[in-house]
Amino acid sequence: MSEFRGTPGAWEVRVEQIAPGSNAACFTVATDDFDVVSPLLGIRCEDDAALIAAAPDLLDELVEADKTLCALQSNVADAQKREPRWEGVWQEIQSRRDSVRATIAKALNTDTTER
Repeated sequence: MSEFRGTPGAWEVRVEQIAPGSNAACFTVATDDFDVVSPLLGIRCEDDAALIAAAPDLLDELVEADKTLCALQSNVADAQKREPRWEGVWQEIQSRRDSVRATIAKALNTDTTER
């Protein structure tokens, strides 16, 4: 697997009012150091553009991965009742699911408690 050559994270979304007193806004994606995507500058580099273009597919795959982890976790729960070697695996899967679900919530701009 190739390493990402675009702008390293963490990225954040900033909302900027277009004009004082206006309800219209624009969004800038930025790091602490510079804008990655902005209305004035566009996208900083081709690798960042490729990541943004892949975001819907990445989100879909992450949702499917969470479903798979959920099914696996259920099987592990049954297995650890019979075999001690599975002890702790359920917790490891849960930790990964928590991270996956937080990432999904971030992508959907929702609170993780809604899930």
